[in-house]
Amino acid sequence: MSRKPKWFLFSGEALELWLAKTAFGLYESGHLAKGRVRLRDEQCLDPAILGALRGRRILSPCGLYIMASGDKHVGKRDSVDITAILSIDEEHMTGMTLTFMGLTLAIARDPRASYNPWRTSFTYRPAFIQYRNAKRFHSMVLSWPDRAIDKQRAVLFTKS
Repeated sequence: MSRKPKWFLFSGEALELWLAKTAFGLYESGHLAKGRVRLRDEQCLDPAILGALRGRRILSPCGLYIMASGDKHVGKRDSVDITAILSIDEEHMTGMTLTFMGLTLAIARDPRASYNPWRTSFTYRPAFIQYRNAKRFHSMVLSWPDRAIDKQRAVLFTKS
């Protein structure tokens, strides 16, 4: 990677929809399971998230969360981790996390579920994601409809 600072602009809404589509695809394909039982065989999806795949907006508290706890995120190269998030009664899937290169994205999919525990370790719809180390500084700006840029909603990745 270049040592010159780089800025990237992404649609936060498109990233959110991509993650929702990925969660839906993994669910429908049978790749998400609890034990050895496929989630699609025993659980239902919330209709609100299916509406998002048809063009409706994903309303709060659902949507994209990015892990932001602590100042340092350590990632392994060439690794991806996908985890389904189940409701307390385990009757339906309420979300999914996707982790790669130290970045953990989460999609909250059920408006009836409580995502309050996430508020301490995740940033909801962040405006910035910044990567820093001794030689590089790169920033991703995520745009969101009807929302001004808020520097408080930044996720910082640093490495000594």
